[in-house]
Amino acid sequence: MADDKAEMEMVEEENDDSDDQEMEEEESNAEGEKKVYLPGSTADDDEDLIHNPTAYVMYHRAQAGAPCLSFDIVPDGLGDNREEFPMTCYLAAGTQAQQGQPNYVLHNGCVNRIRVTGLDNKVLAASWSDTGKVYIHDVSKQLEAADDPRAAANYDPNNKTCLQAISKHSTEGFAIDWSPTVKGRLATGDCDRFIHVFDPADSGWMNTGKQAYTAHTGSVEDIQWSPNENSVFASCSVDRTIRIWDVRAKPLNANMITVSDAHQSDVNVIHWNRNEPFIASGGDDSMIKIWDLRLIQSSGKPVASFKHHSKPITSIEWHPTDSSVLAASGADDQITIWDLAVEPEEGADEGLDVPPQLLFIHQGQSDIKEIHWHRQLPGVIVSTAHSDFNVFRSISV
Repeated sequence: MADDKAEMEMVEEENDDSDDQEMEEEESNAEGEKKVYLPGSTADDDEDLIHNPTAYVMYHRAQAGAPCLSFDIVPDGLGDNREEFPMTCYLAAGTQAQQGQPNYVLHNGCVNRIRVTGLDNKVLAASWSDTGKVYIHDVSKQLEAADDPRAAANYDPNNKTCLQAISKHSTEGFAIDWSPTVKGRLATGDCDRFIHVFDPADSGWMNTGKQAYTAHTGSVEDIQWSPNENSVFASCSVDRTIRIWDVRAKPLNANMITVSDAHQSDVNVIHWNRNEPFIASGGDDSMIKIWDLRLIQSSGKPVASFKHHSKPITSIEWHPTDSSVLAASGADDQITIWDLAVEPEEGADEGLDVPPQLLFIHQGQSDIKEIHWHRQLPGVIVSTAHSDFNVFRSISV
């Protein structure tokens, strides 16, 4: 009996130890429990925010010397729908160096915005300078030098690249876009509210109509040509309007459609869906809005509005092939990816204060200025910020 009692006491002691161990494990799990972090959440002093590699198919960071406010992706001849690594991406970027330091693309003044196009087997870059001029450069040789070591060895950086300096505007601007349907056609808008359209000619780019589009009452912030109508473009302004124009209309300031009070404050950016009659807009009110061109004139209201960003929207762009997906960046140092086709699921976590259409949040950059989807690398987004460039693809798209 004594032996049996001793054995029972020993088993009870082992059980106590086991219970203590389980309690320690539970406390450890509670302390190390993973929590969903949303921008704006507070973190303890001993907590560090790091990216989860499993959330990315690809994540790359790059520096360009001086900060870049704007860039554009240069189409290449390496093929479409490239998924294999290593991946190659060509960018035309404009810098904002300090006073006395050189800026690129190769002109005086900071580069406010830059856009590229192809014309006559050349790659052209049009850039807004803060000097009030729009420069058109042939950057074909620079691309050859970036791609071919022999061309790089023979490349002379002093070779003239500027084809024309357009001085039609009296002040600087940010709005600029090449037409995707009329090769070489360019639209530009300035901070004095004036819009000009230029067409290529034997003697250079000529002002179509020779007059400005003048309906806006404030700075023109962005311009977007229609992806399928030769004569139609859209513009947005600090006057809180979105306007859709037809270059065939007379007089020039007789715009087709005006959306008044499109946002509660400045409308910063717009982007035209390549496959559906939608325009996305982003404003200083931190709102993302979707406009259906079939309803915009009759209702004057967006078909969808999203509020997640806490500061002004700085860039917005539809996915090049998936008509329901778009990406946006904000002055809150966030890049967000949205899928408008997503509907709330029954039983979804209602504790997370995010719209169900929000697929992904990318962070890590400071003062994000511009984003673009890469049309030849499925799902890849390139972003520029005061800190650096990011090239990434999330698992969500």
